[in-house]
Amino acid sequence: MTPTFEVLTREVPEQKVVSLLQRLHVTELPGFLEGADGELRAHLRAAGLPVTGETFVVYHGDVNVVADGPVEVCVPFEGSLEPRGRVRVRLEPRHHEAYVRLAPSEVVFPDVLAAYEAVRTWLDARGLALTDSPREVYHRPFERRRTHRLRRRVAVRARPRGRLIARPLGRPRPLARAREAS
Repeated sequence: MTPTFEVLTREVPEQKVVSLLQRLHVTELPGFLEGADGELRAHLRAAGLPVTGETFVVYHGDVNVVADGPVEVCVPFEGSLEPRGRVRVRLEPRHHEAYVRLAPSEVVFPDVLAAYEAVRTWLDARGLALTDSPREVYHRPFERRRTHRLRRRVAVRARPRGRLIARPLGRPRPLARAREAS
């Protein structure tokens, strides 16, 4: 049975992120996600800076058993911080995001790819353009050996053709129910 996903949208404000980028295969992904999230949060704690949002992972290329696309783990923060070693600091621009919510049982590779395809199909049907690499947004920090149990969103930055539906960040609602002013 093919899973059905409800695609939702939201506006994401500009935010500073601390990140780690690495090329890896899908089998290395859980260890990297856990380690990178822990390292980034420790780096922020050591600097006395607060985490201000959910960890997200950007897939800059295909990641599977053959392809080792670059994967970037990002933790939003507030304050001033210089890059150090392999830890990068960058500004994530404000953007419009289309996403689906996933339960822990829906995130097993390769099954999770159906969620990415659902978002892409939804964008195409509405004449929206993908504007950056796809990402997963995690609802809480990673815990050793529990990555597969985390709730997450599969999300993409999208640029609507025409006017952007502007609404406050908060409880999302499906774009299909939102109304654009003429």
